[in-house]
Amino acid sequence: MIAPKVGGVTASDRTWIAAQYMIDGGPSVLFDAVALLTSADAIDDLVKEAMARDFVADAFQHCKFIGYDNSSTPLLEKAGIADALDEGVLALAGEGGLSGFIAELGKLRVWGREPSVKFGTAS
Repeated sequence: MIAPKVGGVTASDRTWIAAQYMIDGGPSVLFDAVALLTSADAIDDLVKEAMARDFVADAFQHCKFIGYDNSSTPLLEKAGIADALDEGVLALAGEGGLSGFIAELGKLRVWGREPSVKFGTAS
């Protein structure tokens, strides 16, 4: 779990969710995949956070699978990848969303994305 602040966050049901990293102390390179589970109330602040934007952009650049909920769409836009979503960027909402995301993780990376994110080869 990565949160904007050291320690964690309070969920909408008032439960505390501990975080092992804060957003500017746990770069995406440390993780095999990313699930963006944001909230409509917090997304505006998160989008203003340069480290959050860079985290998502770097995960995409490193060909990682990215799962996202509807409220995190502005972060995908801010990271500059909203118009480049591919088979490795998966909506978590709806029937089979989360299980579909988890099923893809065995592939480790989205190697088909690599040619489009390499320096000098993006179209």
